[in-house]
Amino acid sequence: MRRPRLSRVLGSFRRIVARVAHGPRGRWRTPKVTPVPADTRRGLPQLPLDVLESVIGYLWNDHRTLAACALACRAFLPVVRHIIFNNVRLTHAPGFSEYCRFTKLLQDSPRVALSVRSLHISLDAALERATLPKALPRLHEIESLTINFGGGMFEMDEDTREKLPTYFRLVKYLRIENVRFDGTDLLRVLCACPELRGLSLVAVRWRRSSLLPAFTPDLAAIVPPRQVELDELTLKSPPPQVVAWLVKGPFRLALRNLELLWDGGSDAKYVPSLFRAGGQSLQHLTLAFPGWFSFKDAVDLSSNTRLRALHLSHICIDGSQPRLLYVPDPVPLKTYEWVPAALARLHSMHLAQVHFSIELVKGGDLGVLDWDAIDAHLSRLAREAGGLVTTFHVGNSDYSGKRYNVVDAVMYRLPRLRAVEGRVGVVYTHRPKVEECWFP
Repeated sequence: MRRPRLSRVLGSFRRIVARVAHGPRGRWRTPKVTPVPADTRRGLPQLPLDVLESVIGYLWNDHRTLAACALACRAFLPVVRHIIFNNVRLTHAPGFSEYCRFTKLLQDSPRVALSVRSLHISLDAALERATLPKALPRLHEIESLTINFGGGMFEMDEDTREKLPTYFRLVKYLRIENVRFDGTDLLRVLCACPELRGLSLVAVRWRRSSLLPAFTPDLAAIVPPRQVELDELTLKSPPPQVVAWLVKGPFRLALRNLELLWDGGSDAKYVPSLFRAGGQSLQHLTLAFPGWFSFKDAVDLSSNTRLRALHLSHICIDGSQPRLLYVPDPVPLKTYEWVPAALARLHSMHLAQVHFSIELVKGGDLGVLDWDAIDAHLSRLAREAGGLVTTFHVGNSDYSGKRYNVVDAVMYRLPRLRAVEGRVGVVYTHRPKVEECWFP
């Protein structure tokens, strides 16, 4: 097949252009130009920054679209950077280290550090020693910090100890998990947070001789540069030295929220002091004493007269747990005495909710609780407060179901509470079934 000549191809192209470009009389048409507004020539109309933040904020969980916005307009970049890096979660473990990649990002783009407000770091104790991450001084805008040390022994070198005030300059909420301390490093870390408002210590151990008193002169000598006032405190099986230092030390405890989990592994001598320190400022309280010993003397809520919500948690009723402890004579266990004791001395006209979290394990029976005392105290609180909402969340982890109706069993044991003003609710969870009942 012969190829068309170049002259023929060019001629055909000229004819097509002539049909499109020439007018009906064969004359060349001058394209009509629409005048462009001055604002459009200068660029997009300028919108207030708060409007841009509100519009882009709807894409907070779509990082791909946020990245496209950052590339589309330079004005979007600070807003997108603030959304993506506002809450950062990092893991530092063998074979997978988000922390190392993040530190490299901080070196390449230092402005990222200005957007980080909340940081959660999980460290693996097998990878390196448990110490403060070196990247913290660069992240000087952090307000909420969580460090999980993976159960290692905390070690702080002299260089870190000297630069400690630069690590937590604006931290308001600090959470420390799974770590063992030796010496006074923990208290020095707390004193290095001048803006601290909320503190959480979860599975924190202190290697210190049990023969020494809980509050010694070396602990009393550790004070922050200025007074720190705590309004939120979470303690889960804390060392008694830490509790004694918080109660007697330089911190001012104006607690609004208190969450206390005490497993009986340490002395509860200073627990009543926490309730007294909260006083009338305490509004939300969560208690749990899952041990074999009696803690009824430690639970004194008589000074918390403005309490609004009370949560009695981790009430684990184990059917395989013995009722008697042989030491060497049989002694009845007083595991659940703290439940009615938490209600006995409480007087609050602002109380709006009381919540019970009960877990039945291995055929546990609800009858082990002192329901007569619980019903008497709850009915009194309902009359004093008026409109009290009481809820019982009962869970059953056994595969075999209970022989009796748990919802009716709880309601049957609360005749006085059902007779006063307020609401009573029972939620029984036995997967895959969930039963719920409210009165009235």
